Amino acid sequence: MIIITDKHFCCGCSACVQSCPKHCITLCNDHEGFQYPVVDISVCINCKLCEKVCPYFNKSEERKPLEIEIAHNPDTRIREDSSSGGLFSLLAEYIIKNNGVVFGARYDKNWDVVHDYTDSIDNLSVFRGSKYVQSMIGDSYKVAKCFLENGNLVLFTGTPCQVYSLKRFLRKSYDNLYTVDIVCHGVPSPKVWRDYLNYINPGKEEIVAINMRDKSRSWSRYSYKIKSSRGMLYDDYAANSEYLHMYINGFSVRPSCFNCPVKNGRSQSDITLADAWGINRVYPSMNDEKGISVVCINSLAGKKLYNSIEKESKPFPLNVFYAENPSFHSSASDTELRDTFWELYEKEGIGAYYTIKKMMKRPLYKRLLHKVFNVFKFDKNP
Repeated sequence: MIIITDKHFCCGCSACVQSCPKHCITLCNDHEGFQYPVVDISVCINCKLCEKVCPYFNKSEERKPLEIEIAHNPDTRIREDSSSGGLFSLLAEYIIKNNGVVFGARYDKNWDVVHDYTDSIDNLSVFRGSKYVQSMIGDSYKVAKCFLENGNLVLFTGTPCQVYSLKRFLRKSYDNLYTVDIVCHGVPSPKVWRDYLNYINPGKEEIVAINMRDKSRSWSRYSYKIKSSRGMLYDDYAANSEYLHMYINGFSVRPSCFNCPVKNGRSQSDITLADAWGINRVYPSMNDEKGISVVCINSLAGKKLYNSIEKESKPFPLNVFYAENPSFHSSASDTELRDTFWELYEKEGIGAYYTIKKMMKRPLYKRLLHKVFNVFKFDKNP
C-alpha cells in the first residue's frame, strides 16, 4: 500500500486514488497546501495496485526526442492568446475535429486550477496559457479511460508526472490516445496561490481574467496580469512578481519536484512542448516576440499527430534545446531557505516572502549560520 514517509517521493498525481478498487485512498492537504494520499487500512485489501501505478515505484527509461522543431500557429490571434507559439491549440483542434476530446488545466470559478476536458473547439481557450499552480486532477484518468474504451480520440495534456501517471493508470496502450506534456520547472502550492490572490485583492473584487504569461509587451519579457471587474489588480513584468519569485526560487514548489521521477523523457509523452528559448542563437530573424514553441516529437504516434497539423516550423538543434531548457533533464534545485520560508509562512503568510527576500541579500556564510542555528537550536526552558 502507499504510505508517504518522505514527501520527496509523492508528486500528488492521484493515480493511486483512481486505481484503488476499494476506494480506500483519499487525498489530504498538508500545511503547505499540497495533496498526499492517505490509506484507510481497515478497508485496504493489499492488492498493491496503488504501488503498480505510482511513478516513484515504477520509473521508466530515459528517452531522447526523435525530432525537435520550433513552430508557431499561423493564427495570430490564437498565438497571442497562448504562452508560446500556440501549438497546443493546433493539436487540440485536430483531435476535436476527428471525434475526440481534449484534457487540460483550466481555472474554476474560484480561480483554482483543475483538470477538465472538452469536445468543443470554442472551449479550448480556457486551457491555453501557463498556470503556475498544481492542478487538481480529480477523476480525469478514469474519464479519459472511458472515452478511450468508447473509441474516441483522446488528447491528454499536463505536466510530465500527470502524463506518466495516466499511462501507469491505464496499464495498457491505446492507439487512440495522444499525450502532450510540457517542460516543467515544478508545481507551486495551491495554498500559496489562494493566499496570494487574497493578498493582491484585499477588496474582494470580482476577478475576471488572469494571465501569467501575457505577451502584449513581449514574449521574452512577458507580463503577469490580474484583472477585476473594476480594473487591473496587477500588471507588471513577471520578473517583478512576488508570486513567481516564490515559485522560481523554489519556496512554493512541491518537495517531489526536487526529486522528479520523469525527467529526460521518462514521462513517455508523445510530444513535449516548451518555449523556444535560444531561438536567437539559431533563427534570430524568426523571433518576432509573439512566441515560438519548441516541439519535441517523442514517439511515432506523436510524429503522426504533429504531421497532421498546419504550422510554420523549422528543425531545432538538440544541444540548444537542452541548454536553454534545463528543466527538461534536471529537477528543480532545492534551496537552503525553503524550510525557513514555510516556518515564517505559518506566522506571516505571503509576508514571509519579503522576510526571505531580505535574508537572501545577506552573505552566504550568514545564511548558513542561520540554518545551522535552526537545526541545533535548544529549548532555554527545559
